Amino acid sequence: MRNKWDNIWFGLVLGLIIPPLVILLYYLYFFGYMTIHQFINFTIQGNVYTHIISLCVIPDAGLFFLFVWKDFVYAGRGVLIATFIYAFLVYGLKFLM
Repeated sequence: MRNKWDNIWFGLVLGLIIPPLVILLYYLYFFGYMTIHQFINFTIQGNVYTHIISLCVIPDAGLFFLFVWKDFVYAGRGVLIATFIYAFLVYGLKFLM
């Protein structure tokens, strides 16, 4: 029997929310002395924004494996879709801009 949390939308929302939270934690831990505007300009000028986005998607892999381990296959699919959305975002930012 499927759990009420085992659906694609739950996994997709979690998969889309976790990377920005990780970026926020990264900013607060390493660059807390800057304003958020200075941090964004710093990453754009240093051309590292795609690297930061890519690294902050790594916790989605852990969430995906947790869902698969707990047999929440549909929620895992949602996390996988969110990961592909971030991959296309990074591709677009890296190669089309």
